[in-house]
Amino acid sequence: MAKPPRRTRRTAEEARELILDAAEAQLVKHGPDSLRLVQLAEEVGLSHPAILHHFGNREGLVRAVVERAMGRLEGQIVESLRAGDLHEGADAALLARVFRVLADEGHARLMVWLYLSGAITRDPIGPGRKLELIAGTIHELRRGRGVAADLEDTTFTVLLASYALLGNAIAGVPLRRGAGLADDDETGARVNARFLAWFARLLREHLERAPAPAAPTAPGSRGKRRR
Repeated sequence: MAKPPRRTRRTAEEARELILDAAEAQLVKHGPDSLRLVQLAEEVGLSHPAILHHFGNREGLVRAVVERAMGRLEGQIVESLRAGDLHEGADAALLARVFRVLADEGHARLMVWLYLSGAITRDPIGPGRKLELIAGTIHELRRGRGVAADLEDTTFTVLLASYALLGNAIAGVPLRRGAGLADDDETGARVNARFLAWFARLLREHLERAPAPAAPTAPGSRGKRRR
């Protein structure tokens, strides 16, 4: 029987990152139900109480894994937006990058598991945490280009993209097959790439023009946010 790795002294941050790296590799490969904290502790050469100290429980560790990955992705998105990198082709590449993290790396599945398990109730996680920042950044770009749109329209557009990417990452394959668009994995991957390019063009065309005027608001209802 192989001996567990010897425990070495690490800083708290080093230990935390080591745990997250090992947990992410296991979660992406096998899913959240496979995660066992005692086994993970043995794998990384730390004690079980050390993992509990950093993350509290399994749900806390899964959440931390998702938040770290999404934080990196969101930083890349905001950086691209602030650099004005929204030309045709770059926007499709950006959506494809988000899709890879959500689908290929399994983080969409982990997010849904956290919500359905009750570990997350109302507070945002993953892409939801910085959607306001992303929407605000895009809205400033729209204003700079003279697009007469209110913040709510921009925010709803960002929400639409988030819904589409998350749903695609979780159920894209059966939905495409149900629509008669793919018969095998290779064909499905090509169709999905075309869908992401089409969706990026749809979003870009909307963001580059002023939306049609909204229907009159009923008396007593709340008005739209404007900025």
